[in-house]
Amino acid sequence: MLKEHRISTFAKPKTVAGKYTILMRKTIYLLLLISGFGCGQNQKEQQEVSNTVKKESKYKTLLQKFEEKSFDTLRVYSPEELDGEYKGVQLDSADAILFPEDIAQQHFRDTPGLFAVYKFLIDSNRLGLITRTPSEYVPSSIKLFFFDVVKDTITSYIELAESWGDAGDVWIKDAWIFKNQSDYESFVMVQEMHHNSVEDENDTTIRRWNYYSLLNLTKEGDTISKDENALSRRFKHLIDKASR
Repeated sequence: MLKEHRISTFAKPKTVAGKYTILMRKTIYLLLLISGFGCGQNQKEQQEVSNTVKKESKYKTLLQKFEEKSFDTLRVYSPEELDGEYKGVQLDSADAILFPEDIAQQHFRDTPGLFAVYKFLIDSNRLGLITRTPSEYVPSSIKLFFFDVVKDTITSYIELAESWGDAGDVWIKDAWIFKNQSDYESFVMVQEMHHNSVEDENDTTIRRWNYYSLLNLTKEGDTISKDENALSRRFKHLIDKASR
């Protein structure tokens, strides 16, 4: 009879205080269950992040060949003598196969064709890899490759600089990378020239055409503007220094 009395008392408390005590016990039990579940989830998520951070990237050796670069504004240009700032570190075949297939094939057709220059942090998940790559005649094209740290791969690329000349025609592309608030942007200038002396040796004049564009590098090269009048005014100080 004592046992039955205790069960009856627990199930139907005769006071408000008794009901409150039971409610608190149930609440505490429920909170312990939730806390245990949440802790397990947090530990799982932390472990996944840890695994990602510790994962050995197949690009590790390649990335080490790029010089880390910090800058406010960086001019990117194709060196006339393939020397100086954008000469870069020569890459081998093991490095080349990590690039997009079309770039790798250009390298293998005429090696050496790839040279590591600079790397910089675009955001928490991506690196920008500035690389000298093959072109029509020599490795004179400077491209920006977007490397996704989480996906461990190069996702895309754009050309920032190039120069070549043939039979009186000259084509030069220069770019400047800078940070605008939280995004990296690039002002790109293309100069086309034709030496009239090719047709008439007495004519020493040069015809010129300039084209301008502004790109969002954080969005992997999306075009912000091609308004040549507005861009020529905004970036006049850069244009004047770079005009050849």
